[in-house]
Amino acid sequence: MRKFCGWLLAACWLVSGQPPELVEKSQQAKALMGQGRFAEAVPLYEALVKAVPGNPGLLLNLGMAQHMAGQDAAAVAQFRKVLQAVPDAYPALAMGGAALMRLGRAGEAIPLLEKAQAMQPGVAAVLEALGDAYFRAGQATKAAGALEQFAAADRGNPKGWYLLGRTYEDLAKRSFAEVEKGGTGSAWWLALVAESRTRINQRSSAFYFWRQALAKNPNLRGAHAAIAEIYRIEGKKDWAAEAAGAEIALGLPDCSGQSAECLFAAGRWREAAEAGAAAKTVEGHYWRTKAMNMMAGEAFGQLAQLGPSVYLHQFQGEMYREAGKHAESLAEWESALRLRPGDALLEREKALTVYASHNYAAAEPLLTKLAARGGDAEIDYFLGDTLLQLQKVDAAIARLEAAVRRAPKLLPARATLGRAYLQSGRAAQAVPHLKAALSLDEDGSLHFQLLRAYQTTGQAELAKATMAKYQEMQKANEAAQRELAAQAVIQAP
Repeated sequence: MRKFCGWLLAACWLVSGQPPELVEKSQQAKALMGQGRFAEAVPLYEALVKAVPGNPGLLLNLGMAQHMAGQDAAAVAQFRKVLQAVPDAYPALAMGGAALMRLGRAGEAIPLLEKAQAMQPGVAAVLEALGDAYFRAGQATKAAGALEQFAAADRGNPKGWYLLGRTYEDLAKRSFAEVEKGGTGSAWWLALVAESRTRINQRSSAFYFWRQALAKNPNLRGAHAAIAEIYRIEGKKDWAAEAAGAEIALGLPDCSGQSAECLFAAGRWREAAEAGAAAKTVEGHYWRTKAMNMMAGEAFGQLAQLGPSVYLHQFQGEMYREAGKHAESLAEWESALRLRPGDALLEREKALTVYASHNYAAAEPLLTKLAARGGDAEIDYFLGDTLLQLQKVDAAIARLEAAVRRAPKLLPARATLGRAYLQSGRAAQAVPHLKAALSLDEDGSLHFQLLRAYQTTGQAELAKATMAKYQEMQKANEAAQRELAAQAVIQAP
Protein backbone atom coordinates (compact mmCIF):
# COMPACT_ATOMS: atom_id res chain seq x y z
CA MET A 1 0.00 0.00 0.00
CA ARG A 2 2.77 2.47 0.92
CA LYS A 3 4.49 1.68 -2.37
CA PHE A 4 1.37 2.56 -4.34
CA CYS A 5 0.86 5.79 -2.39
CA GLY A 6 4.45 6.76 -3.13
CA TRP A 7 3.79 6.36 -6.82
CA LEU A 8 0.64 8.46 -6.42
CA LEU A 9 2.50 11.33 -4.77
CA ALA A 10 5.18 11.19 -7.46
CA ALA A 11 2.54 11.76 -10.12
CA CYS A 12 0.70 14.60 -8.43
CA TRP A 13 3.01 17.38 -9.56
CA LEU A 14 1.46 17.03 -12.99
CA VAL A 15 -1.65 18.98 -11.84
CA SER A 16 0.38 21.97 -10.71
CA GLY A 17 -0.47 25.23 -12.49
CA GLN A 18 -4.10 24.19 -12.88
CA PRO A 19 -7.11 26.13 -11.52
CA PRO A 20 -7.52 26.03 -7.71
CA GLU A 21 -10.64 23.89 -7.87
CA LEU A 22 -8.75 21.17 -9.75
CA VAL A 23 -5.84 21.31 -7.33
CA GLU A 24 -8.30 21.02 -4.43
CA LYS A 25 -10.02 18.04 -6.10
CA SER A 26 -6.63 16.40 -6.62
CA GLN A 27 -5.76 16.85 -2.95
CA GLN A 28 -9.12 15.39 -1.91
CA ALA A 29 -8.55 12.36 -4.11
CA LYS A 30 -5.04 11.90 -2.74
CA ALA A 31 -6.37 12.06 0.82
CA LEU A 32 -9.02 9.44 0.05
CA MET A 33 -6.33 7.16 -1.42
CA GLY A 34 -4.25 7.58 1.72
CA GLN A 35 -7.26 6.54 3.81
CA GLY A 36 -7.87 3.45 1.68
CA ARG A 37 -11.14 4.85 0.28
CA PHE A 38 -10.22 3.99 -3.29
CA ALA A 39 -13.72 3.71 -4.77
CA GLU A 40 -14.52 7.24 -3.55
CA ALA A 41 -11.34 8.57 -5.17
CA VAL A 42 -12.25 7.15 -8.59
CA PRO A 43 -14.94 9.74 -9.59
CA LEU A 44 -12.66 12.60 -8.48
CA TYR A 45 -9.85 11.35 -10.71
CA GLU A 46 -12.32 10.76 -13.53
CA ALA A 47 -13.37 14.41 -13.28
CA LEU A 48 -9.72 15.52 -13.25
CA VAL A 49 -8.92 13.41 -16.32
CA LYS A 50 -11.90 14.93 -18.11
CA ALA A 51 -10.78 18.45 -17.17
CA VAL A 52 -7.14 17.83 -18.16
CA PRO A 53 -7.26 15.24 -20.99
CA GLY A 54 -4.20 13.18 -21.80
CA ASN A 55 -2.28 14.06 -18.63
CA PRO A 56 -0.22 10.86 -17.90
CA GLY A 57 -0.01 11.61 -14.18
CA LEU A 58 -3.77 11.92 -13.79
CA LEU A 59 -4.37 8.85 -15.94
CA LEU A 60 -1.93 6.95 -13.74
CA ASN A 61 -3.67 8.10 -10.57
CA LEU A 62 -7.06 7.13 -11.98
CA GLY A 63 -5.77 3.70 -12.97
CA MET A 64 -4.25 3.17 -9.54
CA ALA A 65 -7.49 4.17 -7.79
CA GLN A 66 -9.49 1.85 -10.02
CA HIS A 67 -7.04 -1.03 -9.47
CA MET A 68 -7.06 -0.56 -5.69
CA ALA A 69 -10.89 -0.44 -5.78
CA GLY A 70 -11.00 -3.74 -7.67
CA GLN A 71 -12.01 -2.16 -10.98
CA ASP A 72 -9.22 -3.89 -12.87
CA ALA A 73 -10.63 -3.86 -16.40
CA ALA A 74 -11.04 -0.07 -16.22
CA ALA A 75 -7.62 0.29 -14.60
CA VAL A 76 -5.89 -1.64 -17.40
CA ALA A 77 -7.34 0.78 -19.96
CA GLN A 78 -5.86 3.75 -18.06
CA PHE A 79 -2.46 2.08 -17.65
CA ARG A 80 -2.39 1.39 -21.40
CA LYS A 81 -2.93 5.09 -22.09
CA VAL A 82 -0.12 6.01 -19.68
CA LEU A 83 2.28 3.57 -21.35
CA GLN A 84 1.44 4.92 -24.79
CA ALA A 85 2.57 8.35 -23.61
CA VAL A 86 5.39 7.22 -21.28
CA PRO A 87 6.53 3.66 -22.22
CA ASP A 88 8.85 3.41 -19.19
CA ALA A 89 6.28 4.48 -16.58
CA TYR A 90 7.21 1.94 -13.92
CA PRO A 91 4.00 2.19 -11.81
CA ALA A 92 1.85 1.61 -14.90
CA LEU A 93 3.94 -1.44 -15.83
CA ALA A 94 3.89 -2.96 -12.35
CA MET A 95 0.27 -2.23 -11.48
CA GLY A 96 -0.94 -2.87 -15.01
CA GLY A 97 0.61 -6.33 -14.80
CA ALA A 98 -0.98 -6.90 -11.39
CA ALA A 99 -4.39 -5.79 -12.70
CA LEU A 100 -4.13 -8.14 -15.68
CA MET A 101 -3.27 -11.00 -13.34
CA ARG A 102 -6.41 -10.37 -11.30
CA LEU A 103 -8.35 -10.53 -14.57
CA GLY A 104 -6.76 -13.91 -15.35
CA ARG A 105 -4.82 -12.56 -18.35
CA ALA A 106 -1.36 -13.90 -17.51
CA GLY A 107 -0.07 -13.83 -21.08
CA GLU A 108 -0.73 -10.10 -21.38
CA ALA A 109 0.68 -9.41 -17.92
CA ILE A 110 4.06 -11.05 -18.53
CA PRO A 111 5.65 -8.43 -20.84
CA LEU A 112 4.61 -5.59 -18.54
CA LEU A 113 5.95 -7.34 -15.45
CA GLU A 114 9.15 -8.42 -17.19
CA LYS A 115 9.87 -4.82 -18.14
CA ALA A 116 9.10 -3.63 -14.60
CA GLN A 117 11.42 -6.29 -13.17
CA ALA A 118 14.19 -5.28 -15.59
CA MET A 119 13.82 -1.61 -14.62
CA GLN A 120 13.82 -2.22 -10.85
CA PRO A 121 15.07 -5.76 -10.11
CA GLY A 122 14.08 -7.46 -6.90
CA VAL A 123 10.81 -5.66 -6.03
CA ALA A 124 8.90 -8.34 -4.12
CA ALA A 125 5.42 -7.40 -5.40
CA VAL A 126 6.60 -7.55 -9.02
CA LEU A 127 8.45 -10.85 -8.52
CA GLU A 128 5.32 -12.34 -6.95
CA ALA A 129 3.08 -11.26 -9.83
CA LEU A 130 5.64 -12.26 -12.47
CA GLY A 131 6.18 -15.70 -10.92
CA ASP A 132 2.43 -16.22 -10.71
CA ALA A 133 2.03 -15.11 -14.34
CA TYR A 134 4.72 -17.50 -15.55
CA PHE A 135 3.12 -20.31 -13.54
CA ARG A 136 -0.34 -19.70 -14.98
CA ALA A 137 1.09 -19.43 -18.48
CA GLY A 138 2.77 -22.84 -18.13
CA GLN A 139 6.31 -21.42 -18.09
CA ALA A 140 7.39 -23.38 -15.02
CA THR A 141 11.15 -22.89 -15.32
CA LYS A 142 10.81 -19.11 -15.51
CA ALA A 143 8.21 -19.21 -12.73
CA ALA A 144 10.65 -21.03 -10.45
CA GLY A 145 13.34 -18.40 -11.03
CA ALA A 146 11.04 -15.48 -10.20
CA LEU A 147 9.38 -17.19 -7.25
CA GLU A 148 12.71 -18.24 -5.72
CA GLN A 149 13.73 -14.58 -5.71
CA PHE A 150 10.37 -13.58 -4.27
CA ALA A 151 10.54 -16.19 -1.49
CA ALA A 152 14.05 -15.03 -0.61
CA ALA A 153 12.96 -11.38 -0.55
CA ASP A 154 9.79 -11.96 1.48
CA ARG A 155 10.24 -15.20 3.43
CA GLY A 156 7.17 -14.54 5.55
CA ASN A 157 4.77 -14.39 2.59
CA PRO A 158 2.84 -17.70 2.32
CA LYS A 159 1.81 -17.07 -1.28
CA GLY A 160 5.43 -17.25 -2.43
CA TRP A 161 6.02 -20.65 -0.83
CA TYR A 162 2.70 -21.99 -2.10
CA LEU A 163 3.37 -20.94 -5.68
CA LEU A 164 6.98 -22.12 -5.50
CA GLY A 165 5.89 -25.55 -4.27
CA ARG A 166 3.31 -25.81 -7.02
CA THR A 167 5.91 -24.77 -9.61
CA TYR A 168 8.34 -27.44 -8.44
CA GLU A 169 5.51 -29.99 -8.62
CA ASP A 170 4.82 -28.90 -12.19
CA LEU A 171 8.49 -29.38 -13.09
CA ALA A 172 8.39 -32.83 -11.46
CA LYS A 173 5.34 -33.75 -13.56
CA ARG A 174 7.17 -32.70 -16.70
CA SER A 175 10.14 -34.87 -15.77
CA PHE A 176 7.80 -37.78 -15.05
CA ALA A 177 6.31 -37.30 -18.52
CA GLU A 178 9.81 -37.82 -19.92
CA VAL A 179 10.17 -41.02 -17.88
CA GLU A 180 6.80 -42.14 -19.20
CA LYS A 181 7.73 -41.25 -22.77
CA GLY A 182 10.92 -43.31 -22.77
CA GLY A 183 10.33 -45.91 -20.09
CA THR A 184 6.70 -46.78 -19.33
CA GLY A 185 6.77 -50.06 -17.44
CA SER A 186 10.42 -49.68 -16.46
CA ALA A 187 11.63 -49.91 -12.85
CA TRP A 188 12.04 -46.12 -12.84
CA TRP A 189 8.47 -45.54 -13.99
CA LEU A 190 7.04 -48.11 -11.58
CA ALA A 191 8.93 -46.55 -8.66
CA LEU A 192 7.57 -43.09 -9.40
CA VAL A 193 4.03 -44.46 -9.66
CA ALA A 194 4.56 -46.19 -6.31
CA GLU A 195 5.69 -42.91 -4.74
CA SER A 196 2.64 -41.09 -6.10
CA ARG A 197 0.36 -43.74 -4.58
CA THR A 198 2.15 -43.39 -1.26
CA ARG A 199 1.55 -39.61 -1.24
CA ILE A 200 -2.22 -40.14 -1.41
CA ASN A 201 -2.08 -42.94 1.17
CA GLN A 202 -2.87 -45.81 -1.21
CA ARG A 203 -0.53 -48.21 0.53
CA SER A 204 -1.71 -51.42 -1.11
CA SER A 205 -1.31 -49.98 -4.57
CA ALA A 206 2.07 -48.48 -3.67
CA PHE A 207 3.23 -51.84 -2.32
CA TYR A 208 2.25 -53.52 -5.58
CA PHE A 209 4.17 -51.05 -7.74
CA TRP A 210 7.25 -51.19 -5.49
CA ARG A 211 7.28 -54.98 -5.83
CA GLN A 212 6.91 -54.67 -9.59
CA ALA A 213 9.79 -52.18 -9.70
CA LEU A 214 12.05 -54.55 -7.73
CA ALA A 215 11.14 -57.36 -10.09
CA LYS A 216 12.51 -55.22 -12.93
CA ASN A 217 15.54 -53.96 -10.98
CA PRO A 218 16.43 -55.83 -7.76
CA ASN A 219 19.11 -53.22 -7.01
CA LEU A 220 16.75 -50.24 -7.06
CA ARG A 221 17.76 -48.22 -4.01
CA GLY A 222 14.93 -46.92 -1.89
CA ALA A 223 12.37 -49.57 -2.92
CA HIS A 224 13.06 -51.97 -0.04
CA ALA A 225 13.01 -49.03 2.40
CA ALA A 226 9.63 -47.91 1.06
CA ILE A 227 8.24 -51.43 1.41
CA ALA A 228 9.64 -51.61 4.95
CA GLU A 229 7.74 -48.44 5.84
CA ILE A 230 4.49 -49.91 4.47
CA TYR A 231 5.02 -53.05 6.55
CA ARG A 232 5.73 -50.91 9.62
CA ILE A 233 2.49 -48.94 9.18
CA GLU A 234 0.59 -52.21 8.71
CA GLY A 235 2.05 -53.50 11.99
CA LYS A 236 4.15 -56.26 10.40
CA LYS A 237 7.38 -55.64 12.28
CA ASP A 238 9.26 -58.79 11.23
CA TRP A 239 8.58 -58.18 7.55
CA ALA A 240 9.54 -54.55 7.96
CA ALA A 241 12.89 -55.53 9.52
CA GLU A 242 13.57 -57.97 6.68
CA ALA A 243 12.83 -55.35 4.01
CA ALA A 244 14.97 -52.78 5.85
CA GLY A 245 17.82 -55.29 5.94
CA ALA A 246 17.51 -55.82 2.20
CA GLU A 247 17.89 -52.06 1.71
CA ILE A 248 21.03 -51.97 3.86
CA ALA A 249 22.46 -54.92 1.94
CA LEU A 250 22.37 -52.91 -1.28
CA GLY A 251 24.98 -50.55 0.19
CA LEU A 252 25.74 -47.06 -1.00
CA PRO A 253 26.05 -46.06 -4.66
CA ASP A 254 29.48 -45.44 -6.17
CA CYS A 255 29.80 -41.71 -5.71
CA SER A 256 33.24 -41.17 -7.18
CA GLY A 257 31.48 -39.01 -9.75
CA GLN A 258 28.67 -36.47 -9.41
CA SER A 259 25.76 -38.59 -10.60
CA ALA A 260 22.18 -37.47 -10.04
CA GLU A 261 21.67 -40.42 -7.68
CA CYS A 262 24.64 -39.43 -5.52
CA LEU A 263 23.62 -35.79 -5.43
CA PHE A 264 20.11 -36.85 -4.42
CA ALA A 265 21.47 -39.14 -1.69
CA ALA A 266 23.46 -36.16 -0.36
CA GLY A 267 20.31 -34.03 -0.18
CA ARG A 268 21.52 -31.68 -2.89
CA TRP A 269 18.17 -31.57 -4.64
CA ARG A 270 18.79 -28.72 -7.05
CA GLU A 271 22.07 -30.16 -8.27
CA ALA A 272 20.49 -33.60 -8.56
CA ALA A 273 17.68 -32.14 -10.68
CA GLU A 274 20.17 -30.37 -12.93
CA ALA A 275 22.33 -33.50 -13.30
CA GLY A 276 19.28 -35.61 -14.08
CA ALA A 277 18.14 -33.21 -16.77
CA ALA A 278 21.62 -33.06 -18.28
CA ALA A 279 21.81 -36.87 -18.51
CA LYS A 280 18.83 -36.93 -20.91
CA THR A 281 18.05 -40.54 -19.97
CA VAL A 282 15.06 -42.23 -18.36
CA GLU A 283 17.11 -42.73 -15.19
CA GLY A 284 18.21 -39.10 -15.25
CA HIS A 285 14.61 -37.89 -15.49
CA TYR A 286 13.72 -40.27 -12.68
CA TRP A 287 16.17 -38.58 -10.34
CA ARG A 288 15.09 -35.13 -11.55
CA THR A 289 11.48 -36.00 -10.78
CA LYS A 290 12.38 -37.16 -7.27
CA ALA A 291 14.54 -34.07 -6.65
CA MET A 292 11.84 -31.65 -7.80
CA ASN A 293 9.31 -33.40 -5.56
CA MET A 294 11.68 -32.99 -2.61
CA MET A 295 12.07 -29.27 -3.40
CA ALA A 296 8.28 -28.97 -3.56
CA GLY A 297 8.02 -30.67 -0.19
CA GLU A 298 10.50 -28.23 1.33
CA ALA A 299 8.55 -25.25 -0.05
CA PHE A 300 5.29 -26.58 1.36
CA GLY A 301 7.09 -27.23 4.64
CA GLN A 302 8.05 -23.55 4.76
CA LEU A 303 4.41 -22.69 4.03
CA ALA A 304 3.24 -24.83 6.96
CA GLN A 305 5.76 -23.22 9.32
CA LEU A 306 4.19 -19.82 8.71
CA GLY A 307 0.99 -21.03 10.36
CA PRO A 308 -2.63 -20.84 9.14
CA SER A 309 -3.13 -18.83 5.97
CA VAL A 310 -5.32 -18.83 2.89
CA TYR A 311 -2.54 -20.55 0.98
CA LEU A 312 -1.97 -23.27 3.58
CA HIS A 313 -5.70 -24.05 3.56
CA GLN A 314 -5.60 -24.03 -0.25
CA PHE A 315 -2.70 -26.47 -0.33
CA GLN A 316 -4.35 -28.78 2.19
CA GLY A 317 -7.69 -28.55 0.40
CA GLU A 318 -6.07 -29.63 -2.85
CA MET A 319 -4.18 -32.47 -1.16
CA TYR A 320 -7.28 -33.84 0.57
CA ARG A 321 -9.30 -33.64 -2.64
CA GLU A 322 -6.60 -35.49 -4.58
CA ALA A 323 -6.70 -38.23 -1.93
CA GLY A 324 -10.49 -38.45 -2.20
CA LYS A 325 -11.04 -37.00 1.29
CA HIS A 326 -13.73 -34.57 0.24
CA ALA A 327 -15.12 -33.70 3.67
CA GLU A 328 -11.66 -32.71 4.88
CA SER A 329 -11.04 -30.80 1.65
CA LEU A 330 -14.31 -28.91 2.00
CA ALA A 331 -13.40 -27.91 5.55
CA GLU A 332 -10.13 -26.41 4.28
CA TRP A 333 -11.87 -24.35 1.58
CA GLU A 334 -14.37 -23.06 4.13
CA SER A 335 -11.51 -22.08 6.46
CA ALA A 336 -9.82 -20.26 3.59
CA LEU A 337 -13.03 -18.40 2.76
CA ARG A 338 -13.37 -17.25 6.36
CA LEU A 339 -9.98 -15.59 5.92
CA ARG A 340 -10.85 -14.20 2.50
CA PRO A 341 -14.64 -13.97 2.11
CA GLY A 342 -16.03 -13.83 -1.40
CA ASP A 343 -12.77 -14.81 -3.11
CA ALA A 344 -13.73 -16.10 -6.58
CA LEU A 345 -10.97 -18.71 -6.79
CA LEU A 346 -11.72 -20.14 -3.35
CA GLU A 347 -15.44 -20.26 -4.07
CA ARG A 348 -14.66 -22.10 -7.30
CA GLU A 349 -12.49 -24.66 -5.51
CA LYS A 350 -15.10 -25.19 -2.83
CA ALA A 351 -17.78 -25.81 -5.48
CA LEU A 352 -15.54 -28.25 -7.36
CA THR A 353 -14.84 -30.18 -4.17
CA VAL A 354 -18.56 -30.54 -3.48
CA TYR A 355 -19.03 -31.64 -7.11
CA ALA A 356 -16.17 -34.16 -6.80
CA SER A 357 -17.87 -35.65 -3.73
CA HIS A 358 -20.94 -36.42 -5.93
CA ASN A 359 -23.18 -34.34 -3.69
CA TYR A 360 -24.90 -32.87 -6.72
CA ALA A 361 -27.81 -31.32 -4.84
CA ALA A 362 -25.35 -29.25 -2.79
CA ALA A 363 -23.12 -28.54 -5.79
CA GLU A 364 -25.91 -27.10 -7.98
CA PRO A 365 -26.42 -23.75 -6.16
CA LEU A 366 -22.68 -23.24 -5.74
CA LEU A 367 -21.98 -23.86 -9.43
CA THR A 368 -25.01 -21.82 -10.50
CA LYS A 369 -23.63 -18.82 -8.60
CA LEU A 370 -20.24 -19.21 -10.31
CA ALA A 371 -21.79 -19.72 -13.75
CA ALA A 372 -23.72 -16.44 -13.37
CA ARG A 373 -20.39 -14.60 -13.54
CA GLY A 374 -20.01 -15.91 -17.11
CA GLY A 375 -17.07 -16.78 -19.31
CA ASP A 376 -15.93 -20.00 -17.60
CA ALA A 377 -16.48 -23.00 -19.87
CA GLU A 378 -15.36 -25.49 -17.22
CA ILE A 379 -17.91 -24.19 -14.72
CA ASP A 380 -20.59 -24.47 -17.42
CA TYR A 381 -19.50 -28.09 -17.91
CA PHE A 382 -19.51 -28.97 -14.21
CA LEU A 383 -22.92 -27.36 -13.78
CA GLY A 384 -24.26 -29.11 -16.87
CA ASP A 385 -23.04 -32.49 -15.62
CA THR A 386 -24.53 -31.77 -12.18
CA LEU A 387 -27.90 -30.94 -13.72
CA LEU A 388 -27.78 -34.13 -15.78
CA GLN A 389 -27.01 -36.17 -12.66
CA LEU A 390 -30.08 -34.55 -11.06
CA GLN A 391 -32.16 -35.55 -14.11
CA LYS A 392 -32.72 -31.92 -15.18
CA VAL A 393 -31.93 -32.87 -18.74
CA ASP A 394 -33.10 -29.80 -20.68
CA ALA A 395 -31.31 -27.40 -18.32
CA ALA A 396 -28.21 -29.60 -18.52
CA ILE A 397 -28.21 -29.50 -22.32
CA ALA A 398 -28.46 -25.70 -22.40
CA ARG A 399 -25.52 -25.35 -20.01
CA LEU A 400 -23.40 -27.98 -21.79
CA GLU A 401 -24.06 -26.36 -25.17
CA ALA A 402 -22.76 -23.10 -23.71
CA ALA A 403 -19.62 -24.88 -22.49
CA VAL A 404 -18.95 -26.44 -25.89
CA ARG A 405 -19.52 -23.13 -27.68
CA ARG A 406 -16.93 -21.47 -25.46
CA ALA A 407 -14.46 -24.35 -25.53
CA PRO A 408 -14.99 -26.84 -28.39
CA LYS A 409 -11.90 -28.78 -27.30
CA LEU A 410 -13.24 -29.38 -23.79
CA LEU A 411 -13.84 -33.08 -24.43
CA PRO A 412 -15.49 -33.94 -21.09
CA ALA A 413 -18.18 -31.38 -21.90
CA ARG A 414 -18.70 -32.90 -25.33
CA ALA A 415 -18.93 -36.40 -23.84
CA THR A 416 -21.55 -35.28 -21.31
CA LEU A 417 -23.47 -33.31 -23.93
CA GLY A 418 -23.59 -36.45 -26.09
CA ARG A 419 -25.00 -38.42 -23.16
CA ALA A 420 -27.56 -35.69 -22.48
CA TYR A 421 -28.70 -35.58 -26.11
CA LEU A 422 -29.04 -39.37 -26.13
CA GLN A 423 -31.03 -39.31 -22.89
CA SER A 424 -33.40 -36.71 -24.36
CA GLY A 425 -34.02 -38.78 -27.50
CA ARG A 426 -31.78 -36.71 -29.80
CA ALA A 427 -29.46 -39.53 -30.86
CA ALA A 428 -28.35 -37.94 -34.15
CA GLN A 429 -27.08 -34.86 -32.28
CA ALA A 430 -25.34 -37.08 -29.76
CA VAL A 431 -23.15 -38.90 -32.30
CA PRO A 432 -20.59 -36.20 -33.22
CA HIS A 433 -19.99 -35.28 -29.59
CA LEU A 434 -19.56 -38.86 -28.43
CA LYS A 435 -17.18 -39.59 -31.31
CA ALA A 436 -15.12 -36.50 -30.53
CA ALA A 437 -14.69 -37.57 -26.91
CA LEU A 438 -13.78 -41.25 -27.45
CA SER A 439 -10.14 -40.61 -26.54
CA LEU A 440 -11.35 -40.09 -22.94
CA ASP A 441 -12.99 -43.51 -22.74
CA GLU A 442 -11.19 -45.72 -20.24
CA ASP A 443 -13.95 -48.14 -19.27
CA GLY A 444 -15.95 -48.49 -22.49
CA SER A 445 -18.91 -46.40 -21.31
CA LEU A 446 -18.59 -43.82 -24.09
CA HIS A 447 -18.35 -46.57 -26.72
CA PHE A 448 -21.52 -48.07 -25.27
CA GLN A 449 -23.30 -44.69 -25.50
CA LEU A 450 -22.12 -44.27 -29.09
CA LEU A 451 -23.28 -47.82 -29.87
CA ARG A 452 -26.76 -46.93 -28.64
CA ALA A 453 -26.75 -43.74 -30.72
CA TYR A 454 -25.77 -45.66 -33.86
CA GLN A 455 -28.46 -48.29 -33.21
CA THR A 456 -31.11 -45.64 -32.66
CA THR A 457 -30.21 -43.82 -35.87
CA GLY A 458 -30.10 -47.07 -37.90
CA GLN A 459 -26.34 -47.07 -38.63
CA ALA A 460 -25.89 -50.84 -38.39
CA GLU A 461 -22.32 -51.18 -39.66
CA LEU A 462 -20.99 -48.47 -37.37
CA ALA A 463 -22.94 -50.02 -34.49
CA LYS A 464 -21.31 -53.40 -35.19
CA ALA A 465 -17.78 -51.97 -35.21
CA THR A 466 -18.43 -50.01 -32.03
CA MET A 467 -19.84 -53.12 -30.35
CA ALA A 468 -16.61 -55.00 -31.13
CA LYS A 469 -14.52 -52.23 -29.62
CA TYR A 470 -16.77 -52.07 -26.56
CA GLN A 471 -16.44 -55.82 -25.96
CA GLU A 472 -12.67 -55.59 -26.33
CA MET A 473 -12.53 -52.84 -23.72
CA GLN A 474 -14.77 -54.84 -21.37
CA LYS A 475 -12.33 -57.77 -21.45
CA ALA A 476 -9.43 -55.43 -20.75
CA ASN A 477 -11.34 -53.92 -17.83
CA GLU A 478 -12.00 -57.33 -16.33
CA ALA A 479 -8.27 -58.08 -16.49
CA ALA A 480 -7.49 -54.74 -14.86
CA GLN A 481 -9.94 -55.50 -12.04
CA ARG A 482 -8.18 -58.78 -11.36
CA GLU A 483 -4.85 -56.90 -11.19
CA LEU A 484 -6.33 -54.32 -8.79
CA ALA A 485 -7.48 -57.15 -6.55
CA ALA A 486 -3.92 -58.46 -6.52
CA GLN A 487 -2.63 -55.02 -5.54
CA ALA A 488 -4.86 -55.00 -2.48
CA VAL A 489 -2.88 -57.81 -0.86
CA ILE A 490 0.23 -56.78 1.08
CA GLN A 491 2.27 -59.97 1.08
CA ALA A 492 5.35 -61.24 2.84
CA PRO A 493 8.72 -60.49 1.22
